[in-house]
Amino acid sequence: MKATGLHDPFPARPDDPDERPATTRTGGTRLDLPSSFPADVQAFACDFDRTLVGRDGLLRPRTRAAIARSQAAGIPVVVATGRMFRSIRPYLEEAGIGEPVVCY
Repeated sequence: MKATGLHDPFPARPDDPDERPATTRTGGTRLDLPSSFPADVQAFACDFDRTLVGRDGLLRPRTRAAIARSQAAGIPVVVATGRMFRSIRPYLEEAGIGEPVVCY
């Protein structure tokens, strides 16, 4: 289900010649990535505030699904944040992130 009123900066475009299916080392979930994306991704690292959670402090279903797809593809998700661990722990548990976390 797609949320209304939100702009998707990376809409699915299956007819785009720059899009290609990518398989994983583990034979897991297939990801559709641009052809310029590195072929052998070892990990996905991202910031926490305004990246995984919005200004409202909510971890959106779409974000949880993206994290789950990355993990299912054998690509660990690593969170980096200026917050203390105890303040992001509930979000990490909600998202199912057990990989290393870089905190303040």
